[in-house]
Amino acid sequence: MRILEISDRGIKLIEDGETINQGLFNEKEDIPFEIKELLSIYDNPDNITLKILFSLDEDIVLEIKKIVKEAGWKLNEPYKISKKFKYISVLIIVLQLILGGVVFLKSSALEEQVFNLKKENTQYTKLITTFDEKMKLEILDEKVEIDIFERSDLSEFLVFLSEISRKAEINYQKIQYIDKKIKIEGFGAEMKNISKLKKYISGYKHIDNSKFDFIKKEGEILYFLIELDQE
Repeated sequence: MRILEISDRGIKLIEDGETINQGLFNEKEDIPFEIKELLSIYDNPDNITLKILFSLDEDIVLEIKKIVKEAGWKLNEPYKISKKFKYISVLIIVLQLILGGVVFLKSSALEEQVFNLKKENTQYTKLITTFDEKMKLEILDEKVEIDIFERSDLSEFLVFLSEISRKAEINYQKIQYIDKKIKIEGFGAEMKNISKLKKYISGYKHIDNSKFDFIKKEGEILYFLIELDQE
């Protein structure tokens, strides 16, 4: 493949990386004439690539291309990326950046939720452990029967309370073991959250009766009291 290289130092005809002919010019306007003289000496015109290494007016570039073709040479036009393709490429890149940003933010939010759930589970685990230790202290005589729950059942129930609080999106403030009842004080953001909690608790196998009282409402927060009886 031959290359017609035009720079401010002159004109070169290059083949396989070596200069096979060259010419000089005084003014840029002389370039088309010099190219015509340079190319006209070849009896077998071939494909040629135009390589301009400095700034030329558009009319001079058009004149050069015209002379190359008139001399019988086939000009290899450089591949040009259409504006439409450029716009589409830029749009794709922008969308990829936006998508990457959204994924990053979602990932960060998910990590925060996982961290909060772990923290909440840790708190409930501590609550269960404290409650279990309190039960041990209250059982002074091994012969005394536990009227409400065996220890294993109680632990299972407290774990159950932890799970349903997360599903119903409510929080507990206080859990009390009194006589044959368990009293739970807590709060939720909406009535539907407390309704969910009531539905979940009502389905527990060891609960015979449940009573819900709404203590007060502060802003959007509803405070409630649950009384649970053994079956």
